[in-house]
Amino acid sequence: MAEATEAKKIELPMIVDLLHFARKAGKLIMGTAACEQSLQRHKAQVCILAEDASARTKKNIIRLSGQTPVLLCGSKERLGAEFGRKELGIMIVEDGNFAHGIMRRVK
Repeated sequence: MAEATEAKKIELPMIVDLLHFARKAGKLIMGTAACEQSLQRHKAQVCILAEDASARTKKNIIRLSGQTPVLLCGSKERLGAEFGRKELGIMIVEDGNFAHGIMRRVK
């Protein structure tokens, strides 16, 4: 199994427009169970975790991520408000082009 990656902290405004485009394209997965499934099926291209997600969730996602980049970004409330939910702790982008655009912005 590939070595787990470390999470990199970023600011939400840097990538929020690309996340909305990915959502409209059906390539943004939201929620812990769906994201874990995406990681297990090796469909995930980049993972976005809320900074205040539980330690257990962070540990689990980083363990499952393998070589998939993991970004820490905003609070659960902030992510949830941005995407029309009360709270949102984790998102996965499953499209390589959107993921590439996100990673270009955070470097």
